[in-house]
Amino acid sequence: MFSSLGRWRASGSYQRLPRGPEAQKCSPEKSASFFSKMTYSWFSRIIILGYKKPLEREDLFELNESDSSYIVCPIFEKQWRKEVLKNQERQKVKSSFHKEAHTRKPSLLRALWNTFKFVLIQVALFKVFADVLSFTSPLIMK
Repeated sequence: MFSSLGRWRASGSYQRLPRGPEAQKCSPEKSASFFSKMTYSWFSRIIILGYKKPLEREDLFELNESDSSYIVCPIFEKQWRKEVLKNQERQKVKSSFHKEAHTRKPSLLRALWNTFKFVLIQVALFKVFADVLSFTSPLIMK
């Protein structure tokens, strides 16, 4: 699977899609306050609209630039290449010491972690904070 992905990637680079007259609206998340982002209240309009009728493409917002595949995929591919190279080096060292080297595949999970670790750590910290608040609120209410 990964070799076909590599061949597909080698055939071209990521490009932004041209914006036409049907370009989607900017996401309200960009201008939302911290509280609005934490409670997802900036997304309420879409939820209400989806409750009233099935959502269509025109109803949705444009992705934030930092969340677009145009930005994220090259970063992930760089991490994946590092992982593959590290794995190849490990295999060379193992094969020089052992005649029967166990083949270990590159870790997709490690490449994903290296790509998104700051976002994941931030989300984990917010989750811990929310859990602490939900645990301590009954104690405070006593």
